[in-house]
Amino acid sequence: MADYDMVVIDEALQLSAEEFGRVHAMFLATGKQALLVMMGDDWQLPSIHPERAYSHPQWKFCQRIDLFEVCRCKCPLLQEKLDFLRHHKPMGAEGQRFLNKLCYKHKAWTGHDEPTNLDIQDVWNRTEGRTTFVTCTRRGAAIVNDLTVQVLFTNRNQRSIGLVLADYTEEPENYTEQGALREDRAPVARKLALYAGLRVQLTRNQDKENHYVNGMLAEVEAYHAESKASQVKTISGKRLAIYPYTDVNVPLGRCVYFPIRLGYAGTIHKYQGAELEHVTLWLDRKWSPAAGYVALSRVSRDEDYLIGGVVTVNHFLPAK
Repeated sequence: MADYDMVVIDEALQLSAEEFGRVHAMFLATGKQALLVMMGDDWQLPSIHPERAYSHPQWKFCQRIDLFEVCRCKCPLLQEKLDFLRHHKPMGAEGQRFLNKLCYKHKAWTGHDEPTNLDIQDVWNRTEGRTTFVTCTRRGAAIVNDLTVQVLFTNRNQRSIGLVLADYTEEPENYTEQGALREDRAPVARKLALYAGLRVQLTRNQDKENHYVNGMLAEVEAYHAESKASQVKTISGKRLAIYPYTDVNVPLGRCVYFPIRLGYAGTIHKYQGAELEHVTLWLDRKWSPAAGYVALSRVSRDEDYLIGGVVTVNHFLPAK
């Protein structure tokens, strides 16, 4: 930190207490000369670590500044719903009335929880391909991504232009039920069939000047088997060649994969902080109180969201 006048850490509450301790130690090493700004929201998703940053004994010495102006939301009706989720627990009759209001004219599919290919096809037709599916779990995101590829490419007899091994972090089998990376074996890359026009998301920061950055959306244009490279065009108009990457920092070995993932669906943790044109939320895990709030706050207007599956008040309450 000694090289900077100011250091800004976004989503600081995602840090564990141990990680915050490291940041604090670096801050002290500068002689407290750098301005350290940490931004976060208590009502965003909690850290995956049991001890969060504010549990560290030095956290209480941070000067706290509360911000109240809402910038993304442009709709009073949506803001009313977000305020309720932020400040209330939807319990009892009041909670059910709120849930009915939240889902009224906003259901993506109903009558069953896990979507079918017909459900996914209907959502894409209704949203004219503008939506992004957001789920609680990696398994849910993988289901939606696979169904989307099926309805947009496989069912339309589109020919695959190649088969690659994609980012291993998108393979649900690499994780335990608690969401931690398995340590009993080396992770395996996710097999991904490429199609011309397939929406993917880059997962590494390779060339920031040319927009080869983590989270960038792109469309597949071609695959060259001889050079083992896939050509994509980012939403910013840049054409990039994607080559396999070797990650040696994985448990029990190393993993070779293309740093891409399917870009139709992702977990709420991945989209925290993003601004989306339209969101289709599938709460595929109960007792996730911040999940609904974070997902719905990604859009600007009330007409820009759909909710799929069987939704109950338990999806918005903390675990008992």
